[in-house]
Amino acid sequence: MRRLASLLLSSVRLTQSLPSGRVVGTAVGGTASGRRAGADDLNGTGVLRRTGRTEMSTNSAFLTADLPPLSLYLALVGIIACQRLLELRRSGNHEAALKARGGLEMAPNQFLPMRLLHLFWLCGCVAEAYWINEPPPLTVVLPAATVLLIGQILRFAAMWALGERWTVRIIALPGASPVRRGIYRYMRHPNYLGVILEIAALPMIFGCWITALASSAANALILWIRIQAEEAALEAVSDYEESFGSTRRFFPSPPS
Repeated sequence: MRRLASLLLSSVRLTQSLPSGRVVGTAVGGTASGRRAGADDLNGTGVLRRTGRTEMSTNSAFLTADLPPLSLYLALVGIIACQRLLELRRSGNHEAALKARGGLEMAPNQFLPMRLLHLFWLCGCVAEAYWINEPPPLTVVLPAATVLLIGQILRFAAMWALGERWTVRIIALPGASPVRRGIYRYMRHPNYLGVILEIAALPMIFGCWITALASSAANALILWIRIQAEEAALEAVSDYEESFGSTRRFFPSPPS
């Protein structure tokens, strides 16, 4: 009994002499190896801190992850292509309505070259982007995107002003006065100016300068022929030249 009491007393003294804390141990190969748990392990804040650091690291990696620029550009080209298809459908409805009111299609041979040009333009953007496979610096991307946006605004402003008379074919409506509202108060061909800007800007967003130059050159030739035919057709059925007076084709003029 004395021996047992002595052992218990020694155990109590040993426990009192240890620092405050808890011993965490694991048995490896029959031997005990342990460490003293700190205050953070006891109250859980250490686990929370480690979890927080892990989440912050994951979020930072997500926010700084590089986006696939080629995929984004191809999506943009796809959006423009879908836009063109919807506009063709809208134009078809307008053409049918104008012809029902006595509208006449002028220079029908102008339509096929424009369709082929836009097909080449969109396919060229895709093919050259795959070939380059690396976007240009932001000093090229941002100005090109801005020009594309301006082109879109000009075209939509022209569509809004023309209403039912907006078509992709040249339809002359005998007896109808030329449209002089909206953006047509300031220039004769805002729609064509918008197309000029779009054809140059969309390829350059991804640095497709070959497509930009080739499409722009072809577009300049097609538009030069088309504008001549369109203005002649409008003058034949209305007072087009007198109505527009000194208003310029592509550059803003004071409203007359």
